[in-house]
Amino acid sequence: MDKAFGKADVIIAKQRHGPTGTVHLAFQSDFTRFSDLADSDYLPE
Repeated sequence: MDKAFGKADVIIAKQRHGPTGTVHLAFQSDFTRFSDLADSDYLPE
C-alpha cells in the first residue's frame, strides 16, 4: 500500500436524504486541519 502524506479520503457511507461517496481532502498535520484538495489540472506550472 502506498502512503500519501498530506492527503485524506473521507468516506460518506450513510447520509439521510443526501449523496454518499468519497471526498478527497488535504490534511495539515501541524494544525490537525482538513481543507479542500487542489485539483492538479488547475495548478500553475
